[in-house]
Amino acid sequence: MRGVKKRNDSLGMWLKRLEAHRGFLKTTVALANKLTRIIWRILTDSVDFNMNKAFSVS
Repeated sequence: MRGVKKRNDSLGMWLKRLEAHRGFLKTTVALANKLTRIIWRILTDSVDFNMNKAFSVS
């Protein structure tokens, strides 16, 4: 979360948008939740990580 302002990728855009709507603390928890789910999926299903799919901005 410290370097989110410097990121211009899909993760950075997702975090900036979420922080604008929900605030810093809720965004931090949402990021931790999302990363945990991604790690779980990679470890249990042996799938490849796709940054654009994981942090798509809709």
